[in-house]
Amino acid sequence: MTAVACDLSWHAVVEQGRVVSSCDLRLLRVDGTLLGQVEDVVTEPAARGRGLARAVVGHAVETARAAGAAFTWLEADRDDFPRALYRRLGFEEIGAVTTATRPT
Repeated sequence: MTAVACDLSWHAVVEQGRVVSSCDLRLLRVDGTLLGQVEDVVTEPAARGRGLARAVVGHAVETARAAGAAFTWLEADRDDFPRALYRRLGFEEIGAVTTATRPT
């Protein structure tokens, strides 16, 4: 197994000198194929409902596409409200991730 680094970019909407919405884009090449992952989508509560998350996620996806990513994915909690937004942005549910913890 070989560890590799990914390229990371931060996409944001700035209003009056403050970041009000943002996300990360990670680009990673695996076996010659470039993959994109959108992570950490955040919008300040007072700025919600104005399409800002749509804008930053859309910008990240376009950046991945322009870089040549074969596909771009993101993870969302099964019962969390952003899943509907991600569907409207063209993301399709392809699977589930199970997270487990163990006391130390």
